[in-house]
Amino acid sequence: MCYNLPMNKVRVGVLRGGPNKNYENSLREGQDMLACVDTCASASYIPVDVFIDRDGVWHTQGIPVLPMDLFHKVDLIWDTTMPACSQVLEGHIPLLKNPHFASTIVNDKSLLRKHMETIGVEMSRHVVLPVYQEDFDGPIEDYAAKKAVEVHAKFGAPWIVKSFTHNPDEGIHVAKTFPELMRAIEDLLSHKESILVEELILGKRGGVHTIAGFRGDDLYHMLPYETRINEIQPVGNFSDVENQKIYDLSENIFKHLGAENYLHFNFVIDKRGGIHVTEASLLPDFKEEEVLSHSARTVGSHRQEVFEHMLKNAMSR
Repeated sequence: MCYNLPMNKVRVGVLRGGPNKNYENSLREGQDMLACVDTCASASYIPVDVFIDRDGVWHTQGIPVLPMDLFHKVDLIWDTTMPACSQVLEGHIPLLKNPHFASTIVNDKSLLRKHMETIGVEMSRHVVLPVYQEDFDGPIEDYAAKKAVEVHAKFGAPWIVKSFTHNPDEGIHVAKTFPELMRAIEDLLSHKESILVEELILGKRGGVHTIAGFRGDDLYHMLPYETRINEIQPVGNFSDVENQKIYDLSENIFKHLGAENYLHFNFVIDKRGGIHVTEASLLPDFKEEEVLSHSARTVGSHRQEVFEHMLKNAMSR
């Protein structure tokens, strides 16, 4: 990546890594963001990789630096680490980051569920199964059966079983019986990743993106999109009443979490019209194949416009 920075381009430092349990996710998200600056906004912006290793040492261009050295190297920081990492830069460099409170809640589904309950928002029940370790956990078949019993004791069928890290190379299982649940857990355990088992609520599934300040609105909502298992429908089959309920819910969650820039959440509308939140995110995914790009097109926009809006919004604060 080029670091001979033209004077007429805004230098976007993407902060990633950091000495915390979110390290690997931050590296991946930061790399995606660097690529996005390079492809989505290269006419006006240029990416600068700002990496913090596990020992807390900061780097740019692979060279260790002090955080204060960044004042002359970047014009803006997009923070994909835990927010505490960038506190030293606050008030000195424009920051695009999520409040620590909001990030902590969104990254912990159990905590998110508790907070959603305080504002009357329902969430589907779930269980996270840890990474399988053969030496410690014993035969994989026995371990899968044991975990299936634990899940069944908390909530009944049907279940959605998938990788907790949302690995696109691994399928999403829908289990309607206890034997199917065991087989699904056993299959995903072999991939050596943690597993998310969720209550499958029957109804219309979808998601919505909300962006602060976009197109002059305090909170701009893109059209809710519909999802089916392993498939995205760019525009959802939702009524005007359902759309308004989704928008109102998004504003409620956005304000409750104290989000500053962006909120994306997935939901299920059950047969009685109730809305159940399944997951939420505060970090947009600008890859061309992801749902944000699809959603932007349904409102006559594109991912570049959304991306540049968020950068300009941070610069103008």
